[in-house]
Amino acid sequence: PAQTVTFAITGGADAAKFSISSGGVLTFNAAPDYEAPTDAGVDNVYNLTVTASDNADGTTTQNIAVTVTNVDEPISNTAPQITAFSSDSECGSLAEGRTANASATFTDPDLGDSFTALINWGDGTTSLGTISRSGANGTVSASHTYGQGGVYSVTLTLNDAASATTFVTTTVMITGVRVADGVLQIVGTDQIDRVNVSRNGHNRYKVVARFGSQHSVGCDDDEDEQEDEWNDDGHDDNEHHGRGGQKFSQTFNATSVQSILVILCCGDDRANIGGSVQIAALLDGGDGDGDDRLNGGSGPNILIGDNGNDRLIGGRGRDILIGGLGCDRMVANGGEDILIAGQTSFDAQHTALSAIMSEWNSNRDFAGRVANIRGTGSGPRLNGSYFLQTGVTVLNDGAADKLTGSAGTDWFFFNTPQDRVTDLKNNEAQN
Repeated sequence: PAQTVTFAITGGADAAKFSISSGGVLTFNAAPDYEAPTDAGVDNVYNLTVTASDNADGTTTQNIAVTVTNVDEPISNTAPQITAFSSDSECGSLAEGRTANASATFTDPDLGDSFTALINWGDGTTSLGTISRSGANGTVSASHTYGQGGVYSVTLTLNDAASATTFVTTTVMITGVRVADGVLQIVGTDQIDRVNVSRNGHNRYKVVARFGSQHSVGCDDDEDEQEDEWNDDGHDDNEHHGRGGQKFSQTFNATSVQSILVILCCGDDRANIGGSVQIAALLDGGDGDGDDRLNGGSGPNILIGDNGNDRLIGGRGRDILIGGLGCDRMVANGGEDILIAGQTSFDAQHTALSAIMSEWNSNRDFAGRVANIRGTGSGPRLNGSYFLQTGVTVLNDGAADKLTGSAGTDWFFFNTPQDRVTDLKNNEAQN
């Protein structure tokens, strides 16, 4: 008759670590770990004895050595994380031809990793950064010389040996003037700046500037009722100009310029967009304590006073005037304008303010635009998720400001009793 064979583990130093089926299939009770062997010899060789028996009392015994070998496991990799990235070129601190230094910090738990840091300087050039590492922490440093003034978006891309990548962007501001992506960019200094942009014929814009004048400008309370008068050469006929500083005068092809950006940094600065200029302009007085005077052109203007006692004069279009900290004087002039006595959460976010300006200059009626920018409208809007809301994104600066809308239907943000609106009408919006 046919014999039935059964199997059993009958001995060996590592017998307890195995099981065997009646058909002779041997298995570990728990998966072995090559890096942490548990056999009696601690050498990844497991010894046991197996006995086979049939139903005629026939038996045979076999000593078995099971050897565990190493298998290459996939190596896990964590992408580096950039924790900070900045430059030493604070607004107004660097001129054309000076060197900007950028630095970053990062972390990576993969201690054996290596890295490559590539910096795109925003002017069409790139360079590799110098990397230093201590444990899981590292630093990147790099430097670059800019040939033109303007606003540059600088991107750091950090790669590790496994091609895991992370990147971050910062902004570098260089004193001077350039046209980039259709924007006429003008960056001032940490001293006193004078900037005038005018239309020079049908197809040219002219920029006249003096960057870094040391002369202080005196003005009294009586003159804030009159508009600044600028001649075609960019001089304010009501103001005594200082000497010194870097003089600049250049014309630009009008077809290459779709908008104007002026950032004046610190100092008691003056910027004027001529009345013949009809494109959008954003004038930022800077976050220093300077007392700035900003005049908008005939296109849509965003005027930001920031800190200091500023004077903002709108143009004939639909403008947004933001006084910032300090006792400010604002005159909107023609068009339907937004006048904000204090600050907004978006004063340093020009993209957000431009989105609000797009909605304010849409073809919707006054009430619809106000509702959309307040965040209470239900229809389509161009301002996205950027809203002007009192106490949320529009903040009281605690100083006494004076606001005049002049012609047009305007929207005022102000706080009583310190702020005063000289011509608030029943059909106008407030707060």
